[in-house]
Amino acid sequence: MFAKARRSRKAVDMRKALSDLSGLIRVARSGGIVWPARKTVTDRHDTCASNDLVHSVEAKTMSLPFSVEALLRAISGIAYVVDREGIILGFSRGPFLPDPTAPETAMPDYSHAVGTSVFSIVHGEPVRRSYRVLHEAACSERSDAFGFAYRCDSPDVERHMFMSISRIQDGTRFTGVLYQSIVISEMQRPPLPLFAFELHDSPAAEAERIVTLCSYCQMVAWPAGSAGTPREWIDAVEFYRRGGRSDAVVSHGVCEACLARIVEPVRRAMANT
Repeated sequence: MFAKARRSRKAVDMRKALSDLSGLIRVARSGGIVWPARKTVTDRHDTCASNDLVHSVEAKTMSLPFSVEALLRAISGIAYVVDREGIILGFSRGPFLPDPTAPETAMPDYSHAVGTSVFSIVHGEPVRRSYRVLHEAACSERSDAFGFAYRCDSPDVERHMFMSISRIQDGTRFTGVLYQSIVISEMQRPPLPLFAFELHDSPAAEAERIVTLCSYCQMVAWPAGSAGTPREWIDAVEFYRRGGRSDAVVSHGVCEACLARIVEPVRRAMANT
């Protein structure tokens, strides 16, 4: 009877864990901002257990036998630690592992990024402003961490990703912000020239060639060259279906939908603290 009761409790715990995980995945895929839940201590037993756990973790943390750099390189996806001013302090091995069928492919090296500003690698002033809002929120005490879904396409791959932004503290002292991005899904497709960003470095392009691309969802503002006027946001396939130019020059921005689902919730949370 006791064995049956234990199995029943384990089944309930497993169902709850799977439910929590599936809920997080649904939120990530829907693109909403994710704020981690905080546990409320309800009785003396929980308080004692919590204190014991904290003391145990602190004791173990003081004797970790590896460096922050070694830990970053072990983290999946792309991860980097940034200080309060936005300077990159450490970098992971990179977003995508080399092709295992090509042994001559070297592991990517991003050590050159250390010491540079994270905002210098963000293209487009509206995008930089949005990232500054997110960074300031992570540096504050509003939340330990938050995250959101976004797209990071290449010409022949539609890539859905999830970014988490976490404040790092040593006791009560702020030490940095951890940015981590992981791939949620990838889908091969015929190449779309719009995402060959290395070919679009043409600052003196004619206005009619400039296309605004949302850096978060990869939707395109239509019609092209319509900055400051009413426009709609369409996907890249629809852009070409409507006669979009193959020599279009990309300007990075933020669409109204992504501003509302990613940036504004964080801005409101900061205003309410």
